[in-house]
Amino acid sequence: MIPSLAGRAAAAARWGFGVWRFGRQAPEVAPTPPTNNNPRPAAPPEAATPAPAEKPALLPVEGEVGTFGGLREVIEPGSNLARHHMPNNQYMRAHGVPRNDGVAMMVEHPIQRPGGRHREIHRTLPSQDTSLDPRQALAQSVQRAREVYQQEGLYQEIRPSLQEVIQKNKELHPELFAKKG
Repeated sequence: MIPSLAGRAAAAARWGFGVWRFGRQAPEVAPTPPTNNNPRPAAPPEAATPAPAEKPALLPVEGEVGTFGGLREVIEPGSNLARHHMPNNQYMRAHGVPRNDGVAMMVEHPIQRPGGRHREIHRTLPSQDTSLDPRQALAQSVQRAREVYQQEGLYQEIRPSLQEVIQKNKELHPELFAKKG
């Protein structure tokens, strides 16, 4: 069944169409004003502003320093932490240091969601040039970690751990990190 022209015009007006198929203007229908059926008054503007975000905090063993292999006992499944080599693992292996003997620090690494400080460190420093001087490579690793923690407002909390990374590298690998000349 095809609706009549009058029926089409009425439908067009009802649905808010101003012009219907044959170019004729649909009859004007006064719009119904919106009604507010909510009996509660609107909240004052100051209540609509969100509360300030909480400052992020270090996870329980985040910042723990040791060898990569030694930190295996510290990490627990589901702890959202990762062992981060400083300097990078591939750099240390190129200089004769096995993976488990490299110095590492526990860093946040969420398992079930994206982001985290470990991923952020590797985002801009995925690998290190093996031709760098070992002290420069260590400084580069520490500087990148420092930048990430500064962005989150946690540098003062992680600073002693970064200093410990430098000391531990000098103690465990003096042939690489001893000052020359």
